[in-house]
Amino acid sequence: MIVPAKCIEIYLNLRRSIEEKVQDFSDPYSDKLLPNMYPREQMEGIKTIVLDLEETLIYTHWTRDRGFQVIKRPGLELFLRRLAQCCEVVVYSDQDDSFVESVIARLNQENGVAIHYNLSRAATKFQNGKYYRDLSKLNRDLSRIIYISAHALENALQPENCVPIKPFKLEEGDTTLVDLLPFLEFVARQGPAAPDMRQVLAACKGCDIASEFPKHQW
Repeated sequence: MIVPAKCIEIYLNLRRSIEEKVQDFSDPYSDKLLPNMYPREQMEGIKTIVLDLEETLIYTHWTRDRGFQVIKRPGLELFLRRLAQCCEVVVYSDQDDSFVESVIARLNQENGVAIHYNLSRAATKFQNGKYYRDLSKLNRDLSRIIYISAHALENALQPENCVPIKPFKLEEGDTTLVDLLPFLEFVARQGPAAPDMRQVLAACKGCDIASEFPKHQW
């Protein structure tokens, strides 16, 4: 079958147009999802702690009796207050804008301004049917980023920056967030002299980092 050259040209132009639209949808809306860090913070080597939302900081569920509920993970208030004193705290979620903003507004209201920035679905990369966190788009030095999530290795494009934690599903007495504080405060105190966070995390790969990091000499 012979296809006229004009038809081929129309097809290629249409395909190019569709691919460009899909690319716009699938990529984060900016190559710099966060504003520039202040020069003083850069000099001090401030670490950026990126937190997932669902099953990491909160758990959401619906019941017939109470409707839709957002349950905070045990120790969340303490975790955010102390972390905000030494690190830049960013929530990076694949949930809708309105949901993320409402949850963050409530958390900040209860804890002061503990979460400095929040990013939602439009800031993720849609690929193979999933929403991925692309830490390279945060406008931060990757050597100073730690991403904490119950699904870190499933939804981040930079696994070397990840700290996977167990999902929170309403377990009473959960201490996961509080247990992480000594490690995070330790790396924050190192300032600009701290090693590359990716190397630190690699040394604890496959282990519970909260209990493993004291065994190493950084």
